Amino acid sequence: MTKHFSAPTAAALAAALSAAVFALPAQAADGVVGAIQTCSADFFKAVAADKNIPENMKIRDGERAYLKVEKLPLDIIQFEKPFKEGGLTVSGYVFNDEIIRYFGVPDMHTHFWGLIVKEDWKKVVDTLKLDWEAVDTTHNSAHANRQVRFNGTKEWKPYARDPKYTMPEFGQIERAFHVQPYAGSTMIFCSMQSAGAPEKDILEEVRPDLLYVGNELTVREEKTEGGDQNASQKAGDQKK
Repeated sequence: MTKHFSAPTAAALAAALSAAVFALPAQAADGVVGAIQTCSADFFKAVAADKNIPENMKIRDGERAYLKVEKLPLDIIQFEKPFKEGGLTVSGYVFNDEIIRYFGVPDMHTHFWGLIVKEDWKKVVDTLKLDWEAVDTTHNSAHANRQVRFNGTKEWKPYARDPKYTMPEFGQIERAFHVQPYAGSTMIFCSMQSAGAPEKDILEEVRPDLLYVGNELTVREEKTEGGDQNASQKAGDQKK
């Protein structure tokens, strides 16, 4: 049995994404808590192996398992029986997948996925042995090094976003690991955003569940006056 709770807005999660960055853990915990920190398909292998997650919540795909999502584009599910892993108490999971369409710029593909834990956000930061780049006590969040990759390339690389740009360049994919409070608990989650759709090999490496279930992502239209001009210009340059 699962319980659905009101979820944070996609805009709030997007704001967290714009401020956060990603790093692999120096010493990852076992199970889903350790795997979510990699922001890779390893998370879905851990879901398959984790006996604390009820089998009726899983969609099995070989050595991976994907969690069933009922409300699109965003779903937060609380587990009936929370469980301890990696020094944290896992009580649920969060997914958000959608395309945000602005006038004059490429569609923004936005993805958030991860876990809800019961501990305070600062205790989570202290428990996860990451090389935090910043711990923001004003907004109660923490982050490390963002990584970036372009369609057609094979490697993720450390990346410091130019503060003048609010969106990735056309064909650019950014991923990150976040810690952020939510409704008396804490979200530990990954994000991936891109200007234009990520190529299949990137989804296979990071979010293979999207390929398996063939999700049609929700498209959310945003009315703007021309959108982000920097992204629009970069998209035009890429297409020349």
